[in-house]
Amino acid sequence: MGHNATILSGASLSDAVNLGTSGEIIGFVMPATWDAADLTFQASEDGSTFNNLFDDNDAEFVVQAAQARFVGLRQEQANVLKRIKHLKVRSGTAGGAVAQTANRTVVIVIRDK
Repeated sequence: MGHNATILSGASLSDAVNLGTSGEIIGFVMPATWDAADLTFQASEDGSTFNNLFDDNDAEFVVQAAQARFVGLRQEQANVLKRIKHLKVRSGTAGGAVAQTANRTVVIVIRDK
């Protein structure tokens, strides 16, 4: 099962994806035409107020990414994302966002409960 997060051409942040209670995020499928950048995120409980996602060490939550691959999460990474209901995917970091040169869709892969 998966949810699509689309980053529009010239942007670095995807539309909001409602994850609800669909399961646990286990990875991301990256498009073959991805402009090089790691992934960071914004998260929301209510679907309207989004904040940059940080881990319990006060570091921005970063997933290393590259073109045309399935990026699996380590268990500690999956735990950070486990209870998030609404998610936006960013190309690059909050302080160094990378605009994509065309529409890009990142698939958020979910393991069913």
